[in-house]
Amino acid sequence: MQFSDMLIFLMNVTHVSNRDLAHAMSVDPSLISLFRTGRRARPRNPEHVYRMALFFAQHCEAEYQRHAIAEMLGYSAISTAMPVEELANCLYRWLMNDQDIVDRVISGINFQPAAAPRGSVGHDTADVPERTAFYYGDKGRREAARHMMRLIQSVEEPTSILVSSDANLDWLMEDYRFAGEMQDWLADVLDRGFSIHQIMPSVNYLTSYVESLRYWLPIYISGRAKVFYYPRLRDTLFRQSAILLPGHCVQACSGVGMHHRNYYSLVSSDPRLVDAYTVQYEDYLSLCLPAIVTHTDEKEFPACVMDIYSRGGITLQKVAPLSLNSMPKSLLEYLCREEKEPGVNAVFQAYLEGVPRMEERLSDGTYIDMSYLHTAEEVRSGRVPMLTPRMHRPEQLCYTPETYVMHLKNILRLMDTYENYHFIPYRNELNHDFNFIVNEDSEALMIRGAESPLMLEFRRPEMIWAFREHLYREADKIGYLGIRRDQIRMQLKALIRELQG
Repeated sequence: MQFSDMLIFLMNVTHVSNRDLAHAMSVDPSLISLFRTGRRARPRNPEHVYRMALFFAQHCEAEYQRHAIAEMLGYSAISTAMPVEELANCLYRWLMNDQDIVDRVISGINFQPAAAPRGSVGHDTADVPERTAFYYGDKGRREAARHMMRLIQSVEEPTSILVSSDANLDWLMEDYRFAGEMQDWLADVLDRGFSIHQIMPSVNYLTSYVESLRYWLPIYISGRAKVFYYPRLRDTLFRQSAILLPGHCVQACSGVGMHHRNYYSLVSSDPRLVDAYTVQYEDYLSLCLPAIVTHTDEKEFPACVMDIYSRGGITLQKVAPLSLNSMPKSLLEYLCREEKEPGVNAVFQAYLEGVPRMEERLSDGTYIDMSYLHTAEEVRSGRVPMLTPRMHRPEQLCYTPETYVMHLKNILRLMDTYENYHFIPYRNELNHDFNFIVNEDSEALMIRGAESPLMLEFRRPEMIWAFREHLYREADKIGYLGIRRDQIRMQLKALIRELQG
């Protein structure tokens, strides 16, 4: 949609006038009129767009308003309990045309959907059904989930919780506080030593799939969840979901299509029923493949990264600061000598050993290397870190003007030697906490460069495609072919001269 169409939609839904919005923006009403007619484009200052989003969120409290916005934004539901600030962030991303799947995945890592404090889920088992109880509709499904929580919390010995879901999250997200209660409960059982096996929903509706992924990400990054997907095509006629604690209890939900009124849920501790659902789950799991693998030990990182580098096809990466695979061998040897952290040192050693393979790889397939390019002033400050799995440490190794020049010269050498190697310098907005490496034929890696290392290895083809397209859009936005390649060479040479001067 054009910005003008978005603005007209939001003004109609919230019943505000040009004058109302202009007053909130501290501008003349004629400017709002120009925005609505398309004679003026979206404001260049993102802060102005956010003020618009916040204004509309503050005037969107009715259920029918949030339902209309949810449909337009592609969310399964936006509850009236969703805080205004969270809704404003959703509207801001939409108004900025920033509905990128990868951006929503990143935001999901810190997603906190409720105001309910940790520990709000009690261990009271007084209202737990003794054998089997049935519930109906979305409200009943939430009540069934609460009963299942209590049953699992009554189990003292931690074990694996088995989860599968074919449905979207309407039943969960329309009650914003309950969504947070469920996340608190999941965090609580993980803290107690339980683990989770999840079969993800199908990707018939990508938006609903991403919303589910975003909700579950805080659980995935705990390292106590194993995630799978069914690789073959399925329709959306029958929808079945289950939460199982083998040998103890089961919650199951079944329905047809998108009609929530035909949904029913059951919660049972009947051993025969629990065993039957457990066998069904195991048979289903045997047909599935890993979807996401979480790594929290940096010693596991090199094998995953080198596996991507060894494959053919197009490889793209987006990192901050300069990438390790564009480092000269002499600089990698220096890092191996100086780095005292064993896990980080192992990463440098792996890259050093992989230099010949990396150069051989550049002769066969396209490699797009997007890296944040610092200014000479930033480099001279001595605070530009070298890329490691654990950034922001007190003992973090940093560039000097001499070592930065060594790295830049090697990038120029790679560009001159291999036409398949494309270096794209970043100088505008970049999330320094996340690095991406994607091979179009194998997998996508998302690495959080923080003091606590984290790597998410995405193996599901639809997510690999999403990450690949995200990086392609970023690369095309900056440009790297034709005359732009020559301009990048000139930019690097100018920075080298400035640092040497």
